[in-house]
Amino acid sequence: MLVTRPVHVTEIVRDVSYLRAASEGPDFQALMGLLFPERKRSLYPHVPKQQPGKVDAGGYRLIVLVSGARNIPQRRGSGRSFHGMESMHGRGSMVRSLDIENGLEVDDIRTDESCAHVVVKIKFQGKSYWTSAVSSPNPTWKHTVCFPLIDCAGPISPHALMHLQDRIEISMYDKCDIDIGSEGGFYDDENTTISENIYLGKISIPFSSIYYRGSIQGSFRLDCPDVIVGYSGQQFDSSEEEDHGFAGDEADSSSFGASSIDSQEVHSRGSTSNLALIQKDESRPCVDILITTDPIQRPPESIPCEAISEEDEKLVRFVNDWRGQYAQRCPKRALFSVITPGPDGFGYCASRFFKSQRPPKEMECVHKCSHFVGLIPTTEQPATLWRTSQVFLTGNGGSRVEHAILLANFFSYLSDKYPDECGADVWMVMGMGFPEGQTAYVMRKESIGDMQFWDASNSHAYALEDQGCPLHDIWCLVDRNNIYANLQKNGVPCQMKFDLHDRRCWMRLFSQQSPVTLPLLSIQEDLLSYEDPSHQAAMAIQDELAHHLKVSMRSWRRGLTKFRNEVSEQLRHALELLEIAMLEGKRAKQSILDGLYDRAGEKSLSGVPLHFLLPDKQDITSQVKATGIHLIKRPEVEYAVAVRVYAYPSNVFSVWVFVVAVSPVFLFS
Repeated sequence: MLVTRPVHVTEIVRDVSYLRAASEGPDFQALMGLLFPERKRSLYPHVPKQQPGKVDAGGYRLIVLVSGARNIPQRRGSGRSFHGMESMHGRGSMVRSLDIENGLEVDDIRTDESCAHVVVKIKFQGKSYWTSAVSSPNPTWKHTVCFPLIDCAGPISPHALMHLQDRIEISMYDKCDIDIGSEGGFYDDENTTISENIYLGKISIPFSSIYYRGSIQGSFRLDCPDVIVGYSGQQFDSSEEEDHGFAGDEADSSSFGASSIDSQEVHSRGSTSNLALIQKDESRPCVDILITTDPIQRPPESIPCEAISEEDEKLVRFVNDWRGQYAQRCPKRALFSVITPGPDGFGYCASRFFKSQRPPKEMECVHKCSHFVGLIPTTEQPATLWRTSQVFLTGNGGSRVEHAILLANFFSYLSDKYPDECGADVWMVMGMGFPEGQTAYVMRKESIGDMQFWDASNSHAYALEDQGCPLHDIWCLVDRNNIYANLQKNGVPCQMKFDLHDRRCWMRLFSQQSPVTLPLLSIQEDLLSYEDPSHQAAMAIQDELAHHLKVSMRSWRRGLTKFRNEVSEQLRHALELLEIAMLEGKRAKQSILDGLYDRAGEKSLSGVPLHFLLPDKQDITSQVKATGIHLIKRPEVEYAVAVRVYAYPSNVFSVWVFVVAVSPVFLFS
């Protein structure tokens, strides 16, 4: 039954000022409002930013929004939809298609089993949340999770937040629902479906980056290996892949020992072209996220390190005046130190840390140098002092700035010795990056015009045109001759101008009116000494890690856990090829796993190779456990474990771990 009610005129006509004007007399303000109405609301309203505030620990939250992802690896199919699992056509959809050759319509059964059912696990301070499963190579979730901060007692203070060492881990899995009813022994009404989560990759973000920036938002690449057992990545089609790609079947693994790759030669000492770098990174899995805090806490102001300087007083005054002028023009970027504490505690000009230094003899190649420096462990805390390259190598670890200094000096040596192959201008770039926050990169400008940014802490290179480069705000460039501060409003590399002679874009420290004689003498050693690679130690670590992982796998699982040694041999061969690909700066192809698939026959395979910088048992064990491969519930499942440890000069190691599950074939549920 429809009920009506009387409607008042004010519900239809909201603005009745002209009615009052007729009854109460002339209202000139109202009449002017009718003639000249106020401007309407903008179509793009300004959203006020969150203002920093104080709050107790119980009300402080970390908010994580996972919007979506792209380029997710898909299940490998060749007659079978997923590494040996038979698909059920009932899950697919029948489509009428046209047979061009015969001119007839045919039934095309397309199943969705090749698409990964992607779920995301969000973990912070011991708490984990899962999103729903989405079957797509480019899934969308828009899932929001709130984590209360639990490790701070009492009021939240900048000091407490600065020392919070927790990380936000966003892991991606493929959820597989498998029907094991074919094994028999079940009741008619019993559920025979089991669910398994296959690890695909992750991204780990320190809380300190969120704290100092207030929030982060964008599309970021996952830490995902080039090959995953049972999956095929998003391949790119390029004419340069044949020249710059890596073909696993072309490598001869017999040419290098069990823990050494010194005898491998490279075809070119130069770096990969910008086009090849962009094409290699375009197909890498990415995740779209937004992370912020509620409320936002105001971080303490960063004060550049000041130390007793060994520099001339005229130079110190000149540098202070220059920094003051730059701080007036770009106050948010004047956070870097021009005179920074050295290894002895005294202050030196930043350009004194750069000098052409020879890398290890077997590493005289752009990609090999980058790989060697990237294997040295990195500390998360910003550097309070800059050590020389020799002290950095002896300590076997350091800050991102020290990594960048060593790699820049290696690149300078290669440019001086091999100008035809490696000729380039080299600078260290200081700025802000994701997810590490304050960071340092190395910029190479080659003679052919290509400009690349190298993350010395992990040996990744990014082309200037790459919009996915983690370096999002450049503060300054430093080389052995000068320091250039960025004056451009936009600090994203792909949107900047790098004409260092343009005074509207760059503010140089030293010019023709310098108070000291240029160039400044470097404090670096003329020759670096390297310890010989310890191959015996690498072999001992390799055997010990393999045994430890097998013991850990047995302790994590209930019942008997078997290991297949013949499959482990294939895994060790694949790890050799992965190390070669990383050493030469090339992306490994899926063909390196063909021998593994042939060895397994009709069995179902799942697993992922993991790379580590240090042979730390606890860290390696926790990372393997985080993949969840020990949680596979299929009957008669067996495992294969392979460990490869490669020794480099100065006690630098490259550790690879490969754990694969081998099980019978089952149907998708």
